[in-house]
Amino acid sequence: MALKLAFSRIGPVLGYAVISGTIGVVLQALAERLGLLGRLIEATLGLAWTAATFLVVPILAAEGIGPWRAIERSTALLRKTWGENLIGNVGISLVASMISGTVGLIGAGGFMLLFVLDHPMIGTALLLASIATLLLIVLVAAALSAIYAAAVYHYSVAGRPPTSFDGDLIRDAFTRKAT
Repeated sequence: MALKLAFSRIGPVLGYAVISGTIGVVLQALAERLGLLGRLIEATLGLAWTAATFLVVPILAAEGIGPWRAIERSTALLRKTWGENLIGNVGISLVASMISGTVGLIGAGGFMLLFVLDHPMIGTALLLASIATLLLIVLVAAALSAIYAAAVYHYSVAGRPPTSFDGDLIRDAFTRKAT
């Protein structure tokens, strides 16, 4: 059922991929041509693009609209929720980065140490295991991010958290902060 739905939306998803890829290429070209200023522009606009399009994939899957309309809808939902939906994604990225850094240090450091201690086979095995673990961490983080985006989308559209999520946690993510 899920694969059937995904394939039925392949056109809009590919359209969004082309749009997103084009934006990425343009931002990269700015960064290369304008030096430090370009990198600052790329970082700022890249962050804005990421925030504005955070809910595009769940919108494409659930609403069956085109990529431009999905980008507009994602931006509107972002404004509606004050961007609090990004907190979970930042948390997922931060935890995944910390775990990845630790695994990378252990793998690379262990490889070098074992190589120096004349155990290259064990070092190579450790390095390969570290690489496999890093790939697994990336896959799990991507899956968690997609699940979180779908939950945020559901909450922002339905006004209530999905049944499998702690209602207080989801509601708290959308609480507007006093200024």
